[in-house]
Formats: sequence, structure tokens, C-alpha cells
Amino acid sequence: MNLEELRRRAEAEPTPENLRALRDGIEAALRAINDAAGTGDLTPEQSERWQALDEEHAATVARIETEERAERVRESRQRWQSTQFGTRVDPFDGIDVRNAPRGEVRSRALALLDSRQHTDHLPSNIRTEVQERVARLLRTQTRNMDGSWLARLMLATENEHYQSAFMRFCAHGATVVLTPEEARAVRQVQEIRGMSLSDSAGGYGVPVLIDPTIILTAQGHPNDFFEIARVESITNDEWKGVSSAGATSYWNTEGVAATDGSPTLAQPVVPAKRITTYVEYTFEIGGDYPGFASEMSMVMGESHSEKLVEGFTTGLGTTAQPTGIVTALEAAAASQIGVSTDGELNPEDVDKMWDALPIRFRNNARWMSSTSVENAIRGFAAGSAGGDSNYSINITQERIPALRGKPYHLNDYMDDAFGTGGVTSASDVSLLIVGDWRHFLIARRVGATVEQVQHVIDTTTGTPTGERALLMWARVGSDSIVDNAFRILTND
Repeated sequence: MNLEELRRRAEAEPTPENLRALRDGIEAALRAINDAAGTGDLTPEQSERWQALDEEHAATVARIETEERAERVRESRQRWQSTQFGTRVDPFDGIDVRNAPRGEVRSRALALLDSRQHTDHLPSNIRTEVQERVARLLRTQTRNMDGSWLARLMLATENEHYQSAFMRFCAHGATVVLTPEEARAVRQVQEIRGMSLSDSAGGYGVPVLIDPTIILTAQGHPNDFFEIARVESITNDEWKGVSSAGATSYWNTEGVAATDGSPTLAQPVVPAKRITTYVEYTFEIGGDYPGFASEMSMVMGESHSEKLVEGFTTGLGTTAQPTGIVTALEAAAASQIGVSTDGELNPEDVDKMWDALPIRFRNNARWMSSTSVENAIRGFAAGSAGGDSNYSINITQERIPALRGKPYHLNDYMDDAFGTGGVTSASDVSLLIVGDWRHFLIARRVGATVEQVQHVIDTTTGTPTGERALLMWARVGSDSIVDNAFRILTND
């Protein structure tokens, strides 16, 4: 979406989300001017545009702050059961979350979300974003996502007795002796989750506000998929939707029957696959829940992010794995563009890909490749061997910010360029992807589970290492739901 479209959308609907998108677009335009000028002075035209954009950026930031304050007030008012101050909702007061009405559990969950006591462990730089995301999930009621179920789970797992039981479980394992209150809290979560939490196959449900399937951490590998793909949270085993590559319009003479241009509708299904994560740790677990929760959130979030990127890229789509974007497009012949010269990557290949991508998918298009392919494309710059006048390079930049004016993302789970990483002209490689990533869907089932390994055993000596470990599992799926929205450069 270009800057003018972002402006129109923000004016039509000045939500914090739309205003933040406009702010990001303005910043991208400022970076483009700066990159074009390089180390030299701005031209008069650039200087004038820079000043206008800078003033617009300041005004937009101020509007964002105003709208965010107004939204927080609206959210806060919704979390009160009375119009009189002093009667604020107590999330845990006199309610059985297993069978309370949907509206009541949602209201109490929103009140909990607004409590600093229960969100203090979240880093300050993402706290507001997480609160907004969870609030949206709580209000979602579709065939794929049951917000009231999440509200029940949230109230049950954020209860102080369940938190205490969870901490003690992580510290001491399944043999821990629970207090009567802790045992009741665990049984309540067990019933809500619909699974056993007492045997070796069940484990403990992760409290909602440290659950990586809800918080969506993306640390470690630069997990751009969560930024550019369509991410759906689900409470069932698979995401079910409807997609279409678009309808067809026709010109018709007056009085002549209209031509049927109905779109062909598909009903894609993206099943959630189980991803397990084994994390060894040596830190001591104390009695301070915010500190414990912050540490646990980081450990569990970091640990499986890398594997998710690999699955979203090259997952085989088998019983055990999600379908990665490369796998999906390698099975879609119409989305494949072959290199012009076997074993070579040339500027004309990029042109062929862009030309082949249907124009309706170009406006929101993004590129993705491995670092070595990006380096090869940087080598297209004019003045270099085999250079092309359409390309330029700024060696002070870490990477290519954009190609054909569209953002460029790095993913080293994609194939290397020819002559690197063992890639030869005879290899079956997929070098570069361009497309509208809103048509690549990630389905994350809400709710992760952990079990503790009381003692990590050294494989050589057979003796304990002095470490413990957590085995976490969650369910995530992915697939392309409109293959025609992408083009992939291949060398068969």
C-alpha cells in the first residue's frame, strides 16, 4: 500500500492501527529520500519534501498518542460492570469460569488484561501491543476462534493458585505436592482444556500471558513471517476459510445477457501441526511471579521461533509438518519462473518474475530470498561485472531495503545462490519469491503445554548435569491459500 493510500485510510478510519501504518509509511518515505541523497546534501526538491514529511510525521505521532489514550479509556470503561467508579470488576470474585456466561467471562478477562498486576512481566516496549492483540482475540467469535474459550482459559491460568502450581511444577516436576487451592485450580484448567494434566502425556497448560502461541514472540531468527503473512489464532485443530483468485468483469451491450464472471471459490484448510521444543535451563525459580513469568516467556518464545521459520519456508506439508511457502509454490507449476540461463542468476530473471506476477497482487508484494541470493542481486549494480543500469547499491546499508519499490526480506532457509552453499547448475533450487504474503496463512492454535524433565542426564557419563529442562509443545500450521499470488524463481 503506497503512502497516499495509507493517508486516505487513516483519514477515513483514524484508528491507532491505521495511524501507525501511516507513520511507518512516512518513515519509509523519509528513508528513501535519505538513501537517494547518500552522503551528499538534499536537493531543493528533496529538502522541501523532507520538511513536509517530517511535519506530517510529527502530527501523525501526536494523533496516535491521542487515539491510543482514547482507546485505553474506551477499553477501561468496558471493563467496569457499573457506571460508578469504585465497583470495578474483580476477575476472580465468585465465578466458576467453566460454565459462566460468555459475556461475563469476556468482561472479567478484559479486566484482568487491564490489570498491571497481571501484565507486569511483559516488557514495557510490547505490553500495549500484547494487550491489544489479546483483547482482539477475546472478542473474536468465529468457527475458527472461540474468544470466550480463551477468556475462560485466561481466567483459569492467571489465577494466583494456578500460577503458584505452575511455578512449583517447573521447579520440582510432577511430584510436587499441591495445596488444596492449587489442586482445584489445576483441575479447573484441566476441564477447560479438555485434557488430563496429571499423567505423563498431559503436562501443564501454560498461563495465557506467557504463552508463545498467544504472545507471538519472534526473537532469535528474524521471523518476518509473523509480520508479512496472514496470522490466524484458532481454538480448533485446523483453520477453515474461503479464498478466491478474483472475479472477472466484462463489457456488455445494452439488452444483452450478462456474462458470468463469478469467481471460483476455494475452501482452503490449514491443519495445525505439533511442534515440540526442548529447553534446558539452570536459572533458579523464585517466588516472584512477574520475574518468573518474564523469564519463562523469553525461554519458551525464543526456543521455537527458529523452527517455525524453517517450517514456514520448507515444511513438507506431511502428517508431521506444516506446508512451507517454498514447498507450496514448487507444487504449483503456474507460479514457477525458470532462470533464463541454467546455473546463472541475471537481472532479466527478476524482471520476468515481476512481469509474471498478476498486477492485482503487486501493490502489496514483497520479496524474499537467502542472504547469498540477495548478495548476488546487489552485484547487479551498475559499474559491477554484469551490472544493470536499473540497479544501484549503497554499501552502507546492511541489506537491500526494497526491490522494484517493494520490501525485501531475508530468509536463510531458502536456497543459496549458484556457486555458494554447494548449489550447482544441476541442483533443483528455488532462489527468490515475490508475491502478496497476505495469501500465505499461518494458523496458530491457542494454548501451549509443558512438561518438566527433572534432571538432564549427561549422555557420556550417565549422571545428572545439574540442569533441568522443559518440553513444550504447541500446534501451528501454514500453507499458501492462493498460489497465483506468488511467483518463485527456480532452476530445475
